Amino acid sequence: MFSVSFLLACLAEAARGIPYTLLITAVSIAVALVIGYGFALIRIHKIPGLNLLVIVFVSLIRGTPVIAQLFLVYFCLPMAVMTISPSVNLYNANPLFFAFIVFSFNATSSMTEILRSALSSVEKRQLEASLSVGMTNFQAYRRIIIPQAAATALPALCNLTTGILKMTSLGMQISVMEITGRAKTLASESYRYLEGFVACLIIYLILNFLIEKFFRSAEIHMKRYKALPVE
Repeated sequence: MFSVSFLLACLAEAARGIPYTLLITAVSIAVALVIGYGFALIRIHKIPGLNLLVIVFVSLIRGTPVIAQLFLVYFCLPMAVMTISPSVNLYNANPLFFAFIVFSFNATSSMTEILRSALSSVEKRQLEASLSVGMTNFQAYRRIIIPQAAATALPALCNLTTGILKMTSLGMQISVMEITGRAKTLASESYRYLEGFVACLIIYLILNFLIEKFFRSAEIHMKRYKALPVE
């Protein structure tokens, strides 16, 4: 029989993993914004050599299962590092470290395409007009291009953030005690997995609802930066 009292216990236990889930998500998105922006510029300007490397990176990450990437990084990275530098031992590293790497890579691969599309949506003549009035390239991007691109990218960025949040549930496979890991650990003690996973569903629904509300408010705020169509 379904136990409401055990469900509440699972909710309480799973909630203890929320900080880890949010931390992994926040770090992954932050890293992706920085690296993805650089990769997007490389793709837009088609920088020889680097453009091909970015294409290969995006295809490799998006074309392989996340769980396989997790196990590969978790088991092979410490071995590779120790081979290069025997004094560095990653076998005792916090599993969060490996989760940061894998989820940041996945977020970056998607962020690259999101930002490339958003930056490309801004008309080139706006950049040319900005430069013609004396702005530097940096000023033009900061004041003219990026605000408009950000307004365009927000819906896709919201989808990416909720996707990474849900993806963190795979972290339990390498002993990261996030939401799913904590709920499953408690459920395994009495083999009441139904209540454990229902508790996970409830928490993820609440978190995703709050994230979507945040991005919806941000979209309303960023509407003022959208350029009006020029006839």
